[in-house]
Amino acid sequence: MPKSVPQSVSYLALGIELVNAASLSARETAKVRVFLGVVQIVPLPTAAYHLAEGIARKYAPHLGTRPLDVLHVVGALVLKARAFYTFDNKQAKLASTLGLRIL
Repeated sequence: MPKSVPQSVSYLALGIELVNAASLSARETAKVRVFLGVVQIVPLPTAAYHLAEGIARKYAPHLGTRPLDVLHVVGALVLKARAFYTFDNKQAKLASTLGLRIL
């Protein structure tokens, strides 16, 4: 059963408070977000890795993106993300070049 908006906001606020109160590590923070339904873990299809290899060969020399940055962007493409969040300028440039909307 889908959560109502107020209930979703409450869960998100609870998650933020848990993370802040416990000074959790990045891994522990991710587990809290998965538990609260804020983040989903979805496996990438094998084809995504082949796509990432081609994109890395084409764009990494010019943009300076690292292999995991490329895989992150390809994951967003393959999973049809509506937006792409990053603080990494090189990763943002690659995502934007490939048509993702950067937030």
